[in-house]
Amino acid sequence: METSTFEIPTRKVAFTRGALFVRGIAAEDVTDLVRNHLAEMNALFDRYQGQHENPESALAGDVISFAINVVKETPEMVAKLIFRCTEGLTIDKCRKLPLPVQVDTVRAIFELTFEESGGAKKFVDSVMGLVGSFRKTTPELPAEPDSNT
Repeated sequence: METSTFEIPTRKVAFTRGALFVRGIAAEDVTDLVRNHLAEMNALFDRYQGQHENPESALAGDVISFAINVVKETPEMVAKLIFRCTEGLTIDKCRKLPLPVQVDTVRAIFELTFEESGGAKKFVDSVMGLVGSFRKTTPELPAEPDSNT
């Protein structure tokens, strides 16, 4: 594939009053989320590590349940994820999207990410490994000011 014709894959998330177009998670997004939401990511990591013998496989096997739990447990991180993976929305609008729209949007973001990364298990393994390494070696990083709101 020629790089001049390459397009970032997107997916449409339709809802009653409109639609959003989302892309998968990029390295820059992971860095931002880890920097600004490490405590929430640690809590999710701890929860799934405690509930499942192999948390990475459990997450990879049930994207919908994972998306719902992420939205319920980490609403600010979800708003930031949606903000980063869509265009034209403010962070405030991302916070105020109806819950079902947030769940569908996060699920679409995860699915696009998994497709591009070689599958959910490979992606989750990578992110869990990254979060785990940050937990072991990095104190809580100061959050960066959000200049895009």
